[in-house]
Amino acid sequence: MRRAAVLLLVTGVVAACSGPPEVERDFSTSPRDARLALELLAAEGPVPARVVGFPFVDTTRGSPSDALAVVADGVPALTVRFVEEPDSTARTFLVLAYNQRPGASPCPPPGVDLEPAPATDAFQRVSLAMCDGPVAVGAVRGEAIAGTADSGELARTYRRLSRALFPSLYNERYGLGVGPFRFGLNTTFGF
Repeated sequence: MRRAAVLLLVTGVVAACSGPPEVERDFSTSPRDARLALELLAAEGPVPARVVGFPFVDTTRGSPSDALAVVADGVPALTVRFVEEPDSTARTFLVLAYNQRPGASPCPPPGVDLEPAPATDAFQRVSLAMCDGPVAVGAVRGEAIAGTADSGELARTYRRLSRALFPSLYNERYGLGVGPFRFGLNTTFGF
């Protein structure tokens, strides 16, 4: 009986740890710089965005604007609104891309669609990039279980990507530092 309980516990832990891979960051880019660019754009109004290769034709599973709303909701400590403008001439913009080929630039010029990589049955590749023209300021990618936008897995992936691409700079700005470490106490109250 005791062995069965231990085996069940180990199986539960392994099942909980399995799932889509974590977010991968493009190390030639900087999430800090992406956050600073986003803060400047958000102060001016809605941030232009492009959604490339949206995989859901069925509108009951959501739309590109719904996906961008979830991405905006995932940005920590900043109220931001992304507006889809596929033909925008804005210099700085956000790109949410699906099934992008590995090694492809996450920031295609306006009017150029990304050639998607073939999707597997189990996972859907999703990437998020903050672009300054054709150059990625910050870029991250991850995977979600394909076809489950209504179950919340894709929304969790959007939020995870958003937090990785636009990290909070609170501790850097206001925290107490000891060597390379920063400690802060958030004093924002909801009055």
